[in-house]
Amino acid sequence: MARQRKPPPPELTPRKQPRQVRAAVTVDAIVVAAERVLARGGLDALTTNRVAEVAGVSIGSVYQYFPDKDAIVAALIERYLGQYYGAFSSILDAAAAMPLELATEGVLRAAMQVFAGQAKIHGTLYERMFALGMTPAFQRVLERYVARIAEYLGARTDVAVASPEVAAFLVFHAAEGIARAVAMAGRTPGQDDLHISELCRMIVGYLRPEPG
Repeated sequence: MARQRKPPPPELTPRKQPRQVRAAVTVDAIVVAAERVLARGGLDALTTNRVAEVAGVSIGSVYQYFPDKDAIVAALIERYLGQYYGAFSSILDAAAAMPLELATEGVLRAAMQVFAGQAKIHGTLYERMFALGMTPAFQRVLERYVARIAEYLGARTDVAVASPEVAAFLVFHAAEGIARAVAMAGRTPGQDDLHISELCRMIVGYLRPEPG
């Protein structure tokens, strides 16, 4: 029996879903504007009035779709979760034919760049995600990552692990935690080289078949 997706709390649910192209463009503009406001001024600067101003829409248009700023933040979190997964899956597809070392380094470097490029807003959204009760949605996305990596590992002939699912769980959570910590420390991409090379060595050493 398929697991039913738990809906977000009512106060975080958009007042109505855009059904026309013009409405969808308006909603997209509002969410993008919220992202810009957060990146420049943090959560304190995020108000519905400011979002409306940056989006170039009326405050009435904002409230037509979002009851408050928490609902806007929730929509932005949902967008980020989807975008990150789509980009990650594409990276794995591109790395499928690469040697294990190059594939692992490429995936890790891309992840570091994503975290570093959005470190300020990422930290804010990460904190608000739990405060807004969006942990179940986040957990579902993490499960998708692990399942995708398990599929990737199971298809490689240069990987030898007892269970691709267990290996995927360990590798993903180790890499995701380290990437997050490095990004939140405010390091630039050029400073990540040693972290990436050491993490790559750790992961490849775990995944590579033992000699003999």
